[in-house]
Amino acid sequence: MLNDTNKICQVWNQKDALEQTLLAGLHGGPEIKKEEKQAYLGVFREQVIAFLTQDQVKEAALYPEIAEALEHEKFQKLIINSSLAAYYTNKYQTLAREKNKAYTMVADADCARAAGLVVAGSEAVDLQDIAVDDRRLRLQKLGVSEKLIASAGKKICETCLNSILSLDPREAINYSGLTWLDRLTGERCPAHQD
Repeated sequence: MLNDTNKICQVWNQKDALEQTLLAGLHGGPEIKKEEKQAYLGVFREQVIAFLTQDQVKEAALYPEIAEALEHEKFQKLIINSSLAAYYTNKYQTLAREKNKAYTMVADADCARAAGLVVAGSEAVDLQDIAVDDRRLRLQKLGVSEKLIASAGKKICETCLNSILSLDPREAINYSGLTWLDRLTGERCPAHQD
């Protein structure tokens, strides 16, 4: 990595001032770790606290790991890939507003290959595990039924609510209980429907 940086600097320094100015005007100045910054929506990997793939952002449920990452002591901002439809990203924008945390939308030609969402620090945090595990797999390992996992964002019965919260209390952000009024109007727990 340092070797690549040295090569970039050597090539840049071999250019005369006029050529450097012209190249910078046409292509921008030389960038260090350009691919890494593109993958993490404009920040270096060592600044990343946690990230989600585009497919994870598209899921109906919020990832509780992102809510936790927003509380990290070195948190600076939540960066959201704007190539994703607002339908998918609104829940994370709302989460950031509720927690009074800064967020930004990033639009870039290379966003289609980048992460879906990045929680970044103001400086290097150097965390080993920044990729958030797939929510469905995590809950399946805990023994949560497929129907209950798929019911995220919907009202569920008290039994199902207690069941999932006993296995992972962080999932409270994805579920709420049916009220007596819901039951009176005919609403039923989706985890029990065929």
